Amino acid sequence: MATAKKSSTAKRTSAATTKAAAAKKTAAAPKPAKKAAAAKKRAAAPRPVRVTPVRKLSDSSQAEPGTKRGRATRERLLAAALVVFERKGFLETNVSDICKEAGAAHGTFYIYFKSKEDVWYVLVDRSATKRQAVTTAPAEIGGTAYERFAYTLQNYFHDILEHPAWTRTQEQAATIDDKTRIHRLEIRRVFRNRILHGIERLQDAGLADPGAHAEIVAEAIVSMLHNFAYMNIVLADKPKYDIDEVVETMAMIWARSIGLDVEHLPARQRDAAV
Repeated sequence: MATAKKSSTAKRTSAATTKAAAAKKTAAAPKPAKKAAAAKKRAAAPRPVRVTPVRKLSDSSQAEPGTKRGRATRERLLAAALVVFERKGFLETNVSDICKEAGAAHGTFYIYFKSKEDVWYVLVDRSATKRQAVTTAPAEIGGTAYERFAYTLQNYFHDILEHPAWTRTQEQAATIDDKTRIHRLEIRRVFRNRILHGIERLQDAGLADPGAHAEIVAEAIVSMLHNFAYMNIVLADKPKYDIDEVVETMAMIWARSIGLDVEHLPARQRDAAV
């Protein structure tokens, strides 16, 4: 009898404990409105800008010159190579052309570079590093995700406008030189992933359509940007459209593709959209 009573008391105590734990869990669960507010707060919170560096294409064994004169000579050869590549293209350029443009002897060229391809790879590395730097919105500029994306587009198009012939030569080289082709694909992948991660952060924050396929949208955006720039800047005699209007239109296409409410975006002090 005493055993049965003790068992009954234990069951009541266990049930009460379970009920109390459930009530505590329910009370602790965030309300939908609070959850959305918390997500927006996380989106606006400081976060470091993460930039994945593009793998270097050049594997030159020649070290950076140790003297001021040596560095100046190397830079003169690089500047000359850029001019010749832009003028003649990758296929038709040779070491003699570069030396003639630089006013340097063949022997001087081979002190700093192993071949035409070697100097080409150094120039491609510089170009890729520069473009990645100028298209990454720095944390200190703040702004909304839309404004930061527009910043990236503005600098992307202006970088191509500076040297359309160089971009055209890189496209040519990618069809001839396998290392350049693979490198171009890697640059595209890194840029695509920057856009992808920006879309995913916006979705996590409840600011973008969670049903949008972030990876496909990012791939489509990169394809749109590259093809538009190539057809209307690189191959054209002169740009057909005003760059500011292009940026505004492209940014709006990006925003609408992920259901972004541009009018009600929170400002982000240190979190880049791309």
